[in-house]
Amino acid sequence: MTILERRARWSPTVGPDWTEQKIAQLRVGGNGVWSVRWADRNGRWQTYPGAPTANTPVLLLAEIDRNPNGAFWG
Repeated sequence: MTILERRARWSPTVGPDWTEQKIAQLRVGGNGVWSVRWADRNGRWQTYPGAPTANTPVLLLAEIDRNPNGAFWG
């Protein structure tokens, strides 16, 4: 599951109608445990350091919202 931020273009004459930025990705392993990753400046998914793992994505969504080190929302 990938979480994106979508925004309308900032100028009517520049760029596409909408822009997208990767925010986070939730992954579930074969053992049913969920983990979270963040996108680096090149759009590559990196392991989020110190993030909890969980049996459901709810705890991980709360971690993304909390964003203690600015990896997700700058």
